[in-house]
Amino acid sequence: MHKIVCYGSNDCGELGLGQNVEEVRYPIHVESLDDFHIEKISCGSLHVAALTRDGKVVTWGCNDEGVLGRDTKSEGNPDENVPAYAQGLDDVVIVKVACGSNITLSLSEKGQLYATRTFRDNNGKTGFTSAINKQSMFVKYSPTSHLKIADIAVRDNHALLLMTHSDLYTFGCMDSFQLGRRILVRKPNGLMLIPEKISINRIRKIFAKGNHSFAIDDDGMIYSWGQNAEGQCGSELSNPIITPMKLEFFKNLFKVKRISAGLHHTLVLLENGNVYSFGSTRYGQLGIGASEGNRKSPVKINLDNCKYIATRDHHSMAVNNKNKVYTWGFGRTYALGNQSENNELLPFELECEEFGEITEIGGGSQYLAILSSFHN
Repeated sequence: MHKIVCYGSNDCGELGLGQNVEEVRYPIHVESLDDFHIEKISCGSLHVAALTRDGKVVTWGCNDEGVLGRDTKSEGNPDENVPAYAQGLDDVVIVKVACGSNITLSLSEKGQLYATRTFRDNNGKTGFTSAINKQSMFVKYSPTSHLKIADIAVRDNHALLLMTHSDLYTFGCMDSFQLGRRILVRKPNGLMLIPEKISINRIRKIFAKGNHSFAIDDDGMIYSWGQNAEGQCGSELSNPIITPMKLEFFKNLFKVKRISAGLHHTLVLLENGNVYSFGSTRYGQLGIGASEGNRKSPVKINLDNCKYIATRDHHSMAVNNKNKVYTWGFGRTYALGNQSENNELLPFELECEEFGEITEIGGGSQYLAILSSFHN
């Protein structure tokens, strides 16, 4: 079975603990989630979507404008801070969920995309499709109905779609060039809601981040694009990376296992367990101690034998092969689990008796969720 352990702010119900808990300063087991048999989680800024072992979606947290994909206002329906099944997916088997800040995506076993709520540009303008501004429960996303999708990735307000034949499509907000393609005609609301193919091929892994993205091809080459003002794309350039750029630094190292990033920083996990970081050092989110300025080229963090990494806006997390959890970066709202609101400039080891075999970590602006498996 799996358990979910959470801590941090519960202002919007993002910990799944109901409305009577304001904050949790150390990791605790959320017992109300056990009966759902959850196997995967994805965290947005203020909400969580989880995938059950039978292909259903459970959501909780802030439900502004329908990001949970269910009715939380009508009498008889569970409140937003109470975990419950999403609506609109009754006859669909879901294999992956992905949360952005303002939109939630689900991928079916048949390669079809389902979505709820909206995309939002930097000026607050919204759009779901060209005909629909916002959506309050899950529906099949009509602009992708002709596509066969193998994987999805979404962050704040843009999404990546990996096709079964390895082509890569992007859509959503384009304000920071996070779509990886040149826009010939700019939309008045800053949104491109029809997914279009970008110029790289033979892609096998995708990662969408704050306002930047990464992809890895069959040869292990990493590509990055999007906002790069603080070096979060791994480039010495200060300008945004408009179309995918090869990240040559990792070419001769061990293959990359996972990439994760916040608003202005990025972590890269290699197959040998080493972790590298680059981008902003403002809150210690690179995990390299006190540092002046930004790091526009990768630097190794003093962690070995890691198996998983995760990030949110200004903080980072890692798990090693001995199942130890480390956090660092911005500490407000107790998001680091260090029982204070102090920043951590170096990896801080969490202590929790509830951890089993950790399989996944997710976090939002003010909280963190850990998914662990236990063998009966």
